[in-house]
Amino acid sequence: MAFGVSVARLGDLGSSPSSSVPKVEHTTTIAKGVINVGAGDYDYRQFEVPADASNAIVRGGFYVNGSIADEIRVMIFNAETFAKWQSDYTLAENYYFSTDVTTANLEADVPSGQTFYIVFDNTFSATSSKSVIVDIELAFLQ
Repeated sequence: MAFGVSVARLGDLGSSPSSSVPKVEHTTTIAKGVINVGAGDYDYRQFEVPADASNAIVRGGFYVNGSIADEIRVMIFNAETFAKWQSDYTLAENYYFSTDVTTANLEADVPSGQTFYIVFDNTFSATSSKSVIVDIELAFLQ
């Protein structure tokens, strides 16, 4: 059955010079492993979404390795709003905001052709460093 479908597809692709090739999902790791964030500090990872990408999404999860009281904020900004956030740590327009959590799954749509920053924010904690276990990727069609 699968062979018949493959032959039909190849026949369809060859029959029309204007037919388009189907888009394929691509994934890129943004952050994986342990990210240590100092007390009163933040860490970030920069990533870019290709201009010709469609249906781009940041997905994955994170958790703080420690006690139940250890929380982190995770945010996704574009380059402009990341610069604004860095200047005064006030919440700027974002594509994702976790609030203060110990664990979360994230899924955020992002537009193509831009640079983004995923931020692991611990600026609200003056005394407690955090170890954040992350597995986050960018997926898109191209």
